[in-house]
Amino acid sequence: MELLRETDASVIIWANYQENIREIVSELSLAYGEDQVAQWWGAIPGPEREAGEADFQAGRRRFMVSSQQSGGLGRTWTRATLVVYYSNHQSLLLRQQSEDRPHRIGQTSAVTYIDLVTPATVDSKIIESLRAQEDVARRVLRDGPSGWLS
Repeated sequence: MELLRETDASVIIWANYQENIREIVSELSLAYGEDQVAQWWGAIPGPEREAGEADFQAGRRRFMVSSQQSGGLGRTWTRATLVVYYSNHQSLLLRQQSEDRPHRIGQTSAVTYIDLVTPATVDSKIIESLRAQEDVARRVLRDGPSGWLS
């Protein structure tokens, strides 16, 4: 909440766990009003998700709270200029795709990404794993096939 008080940006907040999503939505609703929070995750009915997404993109809602599994693929949320990872999924693909949600046709501003990570927690291990997966992917793409399959 302290981070959000320092900016007036439109924000995507990613959380991996349903309980975290509920807590984030509750805190944002108390601080900024329910009408400022859109949600895109499994417990939210499709029409409500879509209405919230339209409001977010139109600037009528400031926050989009989602899980990477639900909202990380195929959505266009170019209204956001700040992306906060409250918690991460273990999948590098989901992380990369979620980073792309504000980077679609129509984005005209720089986007800032922030990971909230407490040392020596599961989340810190997930971040380490994501970085290792990214390093492997870079090496494979840089070095090309090793020939061990031929």
